[in-house]
Amino acid sequence: MKPSSFLPCFGFLLSCVFGGLLLGAPLPAAADDRALLVNAFEIIGERTKHDIVVVDKKQTILLDTVSANVGKIFDEDKGDEVGKTIADGKPRSFLESGKDFPKGIRHMVYPVKNAKGEIIGAVIVSVFMVAK
Repeated sequence: MKPSSFLPCFGFLLSCVFGGLLLGAPLPAAADDRALLVNAFEIIGERTKHDIVVVDKKQTILLDTVSANVGKIFDEDKGDEVGKTIADGKPRSFLESGKDFPKGIRHMVYPVKNAKGEIIGAVIVSVFMVAK
C-alpha cells in the first residue's frame, strides 16, 4: 500500500482521537483499547513515513509513532516550541534532534483544543517523510 493511499485511514484515526480530545474525552483507559491506539499510531508512522506525536498540556506523550515514547515527557524541542504553542495557541516549526532522529527532523506543532476552546495539548507532525 502506498503511503498516500493510507492517508484517508490516517485522517479517520486522527479524527477519532482528536474528536475525543476536542470533546474533552480522555484517551481510553482500558489496556486493550490503549494498546490498540498505540499500535495504530505506530502503523501510521510506518505507512505514512511521518513522525506524529500527541501530547497533553504537561507535554506527556499520549500517542507517538515511536511507541516506546508513550508516557514520557516530550523534550526534543530545544526552544520549547511545544510548550509555547500550548501556552499561546500559535503553530510553530522546530528541529527535533535526539535519540529517535540524531540527524534532526523538522516538525510542526499545532494546539489541540476542547469544545470550550481551551488548549488541552498539542499534535506534533514531521514536515517531511522520515527515512528510517
